Formats: sequence, C-alpha cells, structure tokens
Amino acid sequence: LLHHLYLKKKNQKVVKEMEKQPFEVISLDKDDEEVKLLQYIPNQVELFSIGPFLARDCAQQNKEFLYCKEKDKNPENCLEKGKLVTQCSNAIMETQKDNPFLHKYAECVGNHLTHNFYLVRCKDEFEAFENSYEAHKLSKQNQQQEE
Repeated sequence: LLHHLYLKKKNQKVVKEMEKQPFEVISLDKDDEEVKLLQYIPNQVELFSIGPFLARDCAQQNKEFLYCKEKDKNPENCLEKGKLVTQCSNAIMETQKDNPFLHKYAECVGNHLTHNFYLVRCKDEFEAFENSYEAHKLSKQNQQQEE
C-alpha cells in the first residue's frame, strides 16, 4: 500500500511538471547538425482520442515508413521516413492542442475507457470533435501563415 501511495504521489508530481512545460524541444538528427522540433506532448487519452484522425491524415507517411521497414531490415535507413511520420503527427497535435472539443472528448474517453464504454457514452463528444476538427485545423494553419 505504501509503495502504491508513493507511486501515485510520484506520478502526480510528474503530471504537474508536464503541465508546467507542455512543450519539449527535441533533436531528431544523429549528427551534430541539430534538427529541432517544438512538439506538443499530448497525454495518452488525447492520443487515443485523436488516433483515427492521425491515421487518416498521416496515412501516406505511415505507408512509406512501413514499406521502408519491410523492404530494408536496417532501421537506420528508415529514420527519415520515421521523422516524416512524427512531423505529421506533431503538426496535427499542434493544430488541435487547444481545441476544446478534443479535450471534452478525451475527458469522456478517459472516464469510460474500460470495456470500450467510450464508444457509446462519448458519441456526442466524438461527433462534436469530429465536426470541429477540420475547421480548427484550417484556422490554426491560417494563423501560422499570417505570422
């Protein structure tokens, strides 16, 4: 029990730290040339909730990456394709990170994830998020182009 309480307290501390810094600068290049991405770090439920949209909008990058991995057994040869998948996913998360409909849907999913209850109980939240997804994405892309 004490170990469980310790882990719970430790996890709360980690979550609070992540809330303070929702962005992380990472380097993806193995050479000295630094390729840095500013990436939004979604939580597990947000990723689960937006997964179907990532699968649809990053399908081409995913196919190319998987084809590369199938064709070439050396993982290092597919790093560029993997970067493209990551960049696509990050770009989508950047456009949706402040979409209130994503957060409402993710909250509902988080509350009903066990036994796939979210499929029934979160249907309204999913439809609201689905309806707002493209509009929110276009709005964010337009704001970025203006800057």
